[in-house]
Amino acid sequence: MTKIVSAHHGFVQSTEKRRPVYGSESLTGCARTRLWNIDGLEISLYLIAKYDNRTPMSFQLNRSETVEEAMRRIALEQLDDAVASTKRPADEQEEAVHTIRRSCKRLRGLLRLVQGSFSEYRVQNAIIRDGADLLSSARDSAVLLRTNALVMSALKDSPGEQRSAEALAAAQSYATSFEPLAAAELTAVLEIVRERLLGVRNAVPGWTLEETGFDAFRYGLEATHRRAQRAMKKAMTSLSPALFHEWRKRVKYHGHHMRLLREVWPSALSARESTADHLADLLGKMHDLHVYRTTLTLAPPAAGADVWTPALSQVAERLETGLIAQCTGSGEELFGSSADELIRGIKTRWKHAGFAQ
Repeated sequence: MTKIVSAHHGFVQSTEKRRPVYGSESLTGCARTRLWNIDGLEISLYLIAKYDNRTPMSFQLNRSETVEEAMRRIALEQLDDAVASTKRPADEQEEAVHTIRRSCKRLRGLLRLVQGSFSEYRVQNAIIRDGADLLSSARDSAVLLRTNALVMSALKDSPGEQRSAEALAAAQSYATSFEPLAAAELTAVLEIVRERLLGVRNAVPGWTLEETGFDAFRYGLEATHRRAQRAMKKAMTSLSPALFHEWRKRVKYHGHHMRLLREVWPSALSARESTADHLADLLGKMHDLHVYRTTLTLAPPAAGADVWTPALSQVAERLETGLIAQCTGSGEELFGSSADELIRGIKTRWKHAGFAQ
């Protein structure tokens, strides 16, 4: 006998055999299960080995549901994933922070897509944003360590053996300044984040949209694309790290929208999603290098090593500059032309693809 806890969201608990359920379809290929307890509700999250290249926690709109139904389903999936991660053991906290932040970004991307027809958009978006921001220091320490390793790798390829060796020692001394939050401190922060996200989760069943079908997301889709275009022009004109970071946010949201809508126009939107992911990754590395350069002046290394601070900053700046050129092609591919053609293409295919209204 299979006891279904929540088939609509892809969660099941079975007393005899484990079979995850997605809507009315059964899935096979379950690799393992892990159990969390969320306010008394036991949820078995199954890792699906293979099912038509999809998992039950699918971050996309499906033909069988209205946009409003999809919004609630996807929001619950992302929130359940994030809330469960707040209770992971101490040795998995870095991965937990990554999962929570990713889920919050996806959720905010979803809300931005329907912002034109969702009256609660600003309130719910702010709660999710502020909750995720509580984890920024935990994320930043890990990023600084990785960026420091990247700079050290670049130094190894620099001319001058003695110079590189001494600079490497200086870079290594900086690493001690980038220690992550203590486990107990991070656990306390995760508990606060958990409570905030549970508050959002409790509100999701009451979320409604004022429009249906394509009209439910047209404004959000177009507005995000246009903002990304403007952000690209400003960043490329000024070469300001802050504006490149702002552009990255818009690129990420656009990528989320392409993933959410990819069933509407699989070939074109999957390709755009891939390009957006690549561009966001490049812009993310640029931001990490900029933060690293800024941090060098605020986190002094061991005595004597500070003489190498300018050299380390120059290496980071050189890497950062090299990434700008790589962003140009992808940026033009995504945002070099008006959003009108993309909007028309999605509208036409939505109309003929049989999506629920």
